[in-house]
Amino acid sequence: MDAAYFRYPLKPLDPSIKTYSPSVVQMDANLYSDQVDSLRRAIFIPGYQNLSAGGDVQVELIISPLTVVNKEVMDLPMETESNGKKIITHQYWYELKLAFPAKIKMIQRGEALNDQDLPGFFTESYYPRNRNSQTILQQEFDRDANFMHEISYKKIEEMKQQTRQWLFSNYGRGMVNELISVGYVKDKKGEYADLTKAMSLLVRAFKSANNNREYFNDAFKESINEAITIYSQALLESSEDKKARINEKVEAVIQYNLALAYYGLMKWDEADLWAGKVSKGTNVTIGYAHRLQERIEDKRNRVIANDRVKTSSRGQKSSVMINPEVVSPARAYRDYIVNASGDTIYAHLIVPSREIMPYGDSVWLQDKVVINANNKRQEFLPEQLHSYSYNGIVRESINWVKDFNTTPYTIEYKFCKRMASGTISVYDCYEVVPSTRDPSVNLVITNQWYKKGELIESTGFLSFNKGVSKLVKEYPELSEKVRNGAYSREDFVKVVNEYNGRVK
Repeated sequence: MDAAYFRYPLKPLDPSIKTYSPSVVQMDANLYSDQVDSLRRAIFIPGYQNLSAGGDVQVELIISPLTVVNKEVMDLPMETESNGKKIITHQYWYELKLAFPAKIKMIQRGEALNDQDLPGFFTESYYPRNRNSQTILQQEFDRDANFMHEISYKKIEEMKQQTRQWLFSNYGRGMVNELISVGYVKDKKGEYADLTKAMSLLVRAFKSANNNREYFNDAFKESINEAITIYSQALLESSEDKKARINEKVEAVIQYNLALAYYGLMKWDEADLWAGKVSKGTNVTIGYAHRLQERIEDKRNRVIANDRVKTSSRGQKSSVMINPEVVSPARAYRDYIVNASGDTIYAHLIVPSREIMPYGDSVWLQDKVVINANNKRQEFLPEQLHSYSYNGIVRESINWVKDFNTTPYTIEYKFCKRMASGTISVYDCYEVVPSTRDPSVNLVITNQWYKKGELIESTGFLSFNKGVSKLVKEYPELSEKVRNGAYSREDFVKVVNEYNGRVK
């Protein structure tokens, strides 16, 4: 269900600010006039007046040239046979690393307000018409001005989108669309009439909120609170028995819907708490809960940023108390890092707005962690930490051999999401790859690894039943169940958790 909600900025401007002026600054970028015009139009802050010059805030989009940072020759040789002779045909192409840096600079009445770098480095493949020779490959690349021209226009479109999203998220005020996913329990035998009613109440409430800035009215609260009462009563029946009416999967749906209900009521801590309890449902339910936790944190931060400080009639800032029903300082978890020595250090983690992370936070959070320590920004790479926890999710530093053809071997380090911990640990790592249907479109895929002792291996077993049965052989009963097909690949984490509960 799509619904539009009013969104407050993460970094609200001073209330006296009413106007802004956009401009595009080229650092020898040599853009075409239509590119400059379209970029200038992308500099938009909802809720403020756009002036051609003299605005209270100057917003500059600074563009550097599009350049090729590195070219790597790739080959896909094909071997054929003719008249008893083997013939090798080469298929050369370039894998290019390019840079097209851009920065948004905010200036408020002559003083620097904020700078934001946009994603500026990316890869592209260049395929010549004639792929048989490296010499021809280079010649075609040198003559093909249209290739870089098309990349320029493609990346300009991405910059426009990133600029709009970042400005709106951090400074704008206006309606944004949200996908509200209400959990549903199939009622084949009429035994879930209460849950169906509660779900209908949630749907009705969120539909009534669509496109209403002040949606938090009595009718909305009554529907949400009635749904909460029904769900809370149903949870009293929860059982680990798979045949029970409220079994673990149904319980997870209820927990998620309770989190969603409290999210609608802007009771962040309760919403966080219920979303964090969703651990035994289907992967779909667990995925919804994780995404909801991200929204909870985002809205909590926006409310705090906009309610902590108000302006008096004289234009001076004064502190105000936040309504405790809306924002509570307590949290169901605390962020922390674990250093190489194993010491746990509580810290405030800094994560950029999702709008400027092209593939979402899961990918971004693998490569580094940024914390605020004594008002100083510190970055740590996976080689420097054991692990860290952000939003209740632990990511641990693991490594594997990326390239056996170098001396010494090339080792890759990543912070990967810990899915199971114990004698066997399981990690999800994410990778950006071109779509098989459309190579110009990138997708995020999940690669799963497990660690037993000092060995780190991929979970891509040739035979799941044989491989996992051998992996958990110290637990004979479980090993036999796996070997006999009682579990599938999707159950790997479940098998490991059962194993870890028995084998220490």
